[in-house]
Amino acid sequence: SKGDIIVANGRAALGIINKKYVLRMGQPALTFLKNMEIANENVSIFTRLARKFHFHFQSILESFCYRNATTVLMPSEETLKECIKYYGCANKPFFIPFSSVKYKTFQNGRKLKLKGRNILFVSAGTEKIRKGVIYLEKALPDIFAKYRDVKLIHVGEKFEWEVPGWCKKRIISVGKVSWQKMR
Repeated sequence: SKGDIIVANGRAALGIINKKYVLRMGQPALTFLKNMEIANENVSIFTRLARKFHFHFQSILESFCYRNATTVLMPSEETLKECIKYYGCANKPFFIPFSSVKYKTFQNGRKLKLKGRNILFVSAGTEKIRKGVIYLEKALPDIFAKYRDVKLIHVGEKFEWEVPGWCKKRIISVGKVSWQKMR
């Protein structure tokens, strides 16, 4: 109806014609592509070309959605800077509901009885290259060797960690958690 507030998630705004909407923006496509370049040596040239095509096309669609939004919900100030860099509209109204993730709030749900220091790794999906898991796996032995009390808490679909056995003992995989139970 006329008084409704429409919040569109990313490219879903393309389906909203002649209506005002608030855009819930994620990381811009070209930032995502840039971040994925770290894995170029681990994927085929065909995959790299397909990603470039996909994310450049997605960037065009995002630009349209971003420019036509009345207001933008941003996950962080860094995302806001990236959107302004790629899409302009520096004066567009925006709102950042959370300025940072506070690890302690994640501990209020399931009681893990953790001691020492913990690294929280939350991931959706299991693609190790795109999610950066392969780099975490390379770094974990050095981190665990230097900081003897550190554990890694992994929230997301379980998979086999490619790390030495002594490192696996310090990885706590809680499995997939629904958004409703994430806290």
